[in-house]
Amino acid sequence: MKKLVSAWFHIPFWQRVLGAFVLGAVAGWLVGAPAGPWFQPLGTLYVNLIKMIATPLVFFAVINAVAALHGQKSMAVLGGKTFLWFAVTAALAVGVGLG
Repeated sequence: MKKLVSAWFHIPFWQRVLGAFVLGAVAGWLVGAPAGPWFQPLGTLYVNLIKMIATPLVFFAVINAVAALHGQKSMAVLGGKTFLWFAVTAALAVGVGLG
């Protein structure tokens, strides 16, 4: 069992993800739509867990980034970049909303 786990972790991550994607697609094709109600609770649980982890993850990433700053100059640079990023994304959102 230990050798199997060791061999599994020696496979590059992208290959494991690609393999899981292919296996999931084949399983979905074989089983079809009737299995949907059986797997819906798992999908709902997965999405809820992702939603639950997103906010604390972003919050602590921002806290960590601010704590790593040294001096007022780096805070000013961060503030400028943040404002620029906000302005660009707001302009894109307005463009998408009006277009």
